[in-house]
Amino acid sequence: MKYILIFLLCFAYQGISQNKINKVTYNRVVNLEAIKENLKDDFSESSLKKIVEGADKNKHLSYSLVFDANQSYFTLNDIKITLDSDNEQNELNKLIKRAKHQKYYVNLKENRTLYAMTMGGEKLLVVDSTKQLNWKLTKDYKKIGDYTCFKAQLLNGSEVLAYKDGIAIEAWYTPQIPVPFGPLQFEGLPGLILEVNVGNNTYFASEIKFDVDHKIEQPTEGKEVQRKTFFSEIKANLEARIKRAKQSRQ
Repeated sequence: MKYILIFLLCFAYQGISQNKINKVTYNRVVNLEAIKENLKDDFSESSLKKIVEGADKNKHLSYSLVFDANQSYFTLNDIKITLDSDNEQNELNKLIKRAKHQKYYVNLKENRTLYAMTMGGEKLLVVDSTKQLNWKLTKDYKKIGDYTCFKAQLLNGSEVLAYKDGIAIEAWYTPQIPVPFGPLQFEGLPGLILEVNVGNNTYFASEIKFDVDHKIEQPTEGKEVQRKTFFSEIKANLEARIKRAKQSRQ
């Protein structure tokens, strides 16, 4: 996979100030061929086609991670895209509507993470402590823009909210920006995560700006639920969905 990564820097990085707000923009790409291969035994051809078509629309989305030395906030950017067909436009609008409700907040001082989302039309606020994820640090490195990044692998995907056992998670972080934040709920590395590969999805930084005029928002809306309880429900729902799909093919 190739992409052009452009960094627009307000000034040369000297360190993360306690009070300065910084912003990273991430884009997302999806490996559609891998989705087809991985799900072909679980879903019918027509269902799989819809899944792939829906996944392809993620290429239109971009996200922001706003952070200072102690907290971070990850959310979808405002998007205004017009597609050729009304059906495609409607599907994209549904995707954007769902993604807008997904917000991730980390507070190191308070040892707290919040994940705002909707499920079944109900707003939820998933609460947890900051997670000590079981990252395996490697010596592999590469340049991303002006930054030297090192590879880390997450040994157990189920440690992270709503990811199943065995899923491949790989992150590239830079110690040149020494904060333990990253896209989605990935955190805890000795540097900012500029790229993360999660199964068939890749989130990559396309822009970094320091000392920006932004606020770090803390999600407040939704029924509070503990992460362990929520994760169990998500896992059960996913297993039930796959079971129904297999039964419909018999």
